[in-house]
Amino acid sequence: MGERSVKRIGQPRTSGNEVPFAQRAQDMPIKRSLAAKISIEVLRNKYPSPKPAWNSGRTLADYCVGGALCRELCAELGYPESKPPLFPNDELLAEALCLCNNNLPKREALTLARKINLRNEKESYEDAWAALEEGLEYG
Repeated sequence: MGERSVKRIGQPRTSGNEVPFAQRAQDMPIKRSLAAKISIEVLRNKYPSPKPAWNSGRTLADYCVGGALCRELCAELGYPESKPPLFPNDELLAEALCLCNNNLPKREALTLARKINLRNEKESYEDAWAALEEGLEYG
């Protein structure tokens, strides 16, 4: 009898000439952290006047410390800036922090996001910037 090709569960069919996945994965470029591009200095210079979310006189140009990060992240990733999250909730800000720093664990990112938002709402902007910097430089 001739040789039959048996497809095993979890194994893709190959033509025999294909590079094994493990080797292809090693050749793929590593996703780099955006923290080098989105530094605290850049953010503080571009976004010098954060506001608390509860501000009753808030305009469309207002943002919080976390919103500065989200706006800059949208610009770096090429998303339209027409509707960036200028007052992100803790979960969205934690996600943005993780995108900027691959070394930051999600749980730590959420803790820092809460700290950033709480300090921003208390108008302790220096402390909010410090917490954001901690997230960008973690690890």
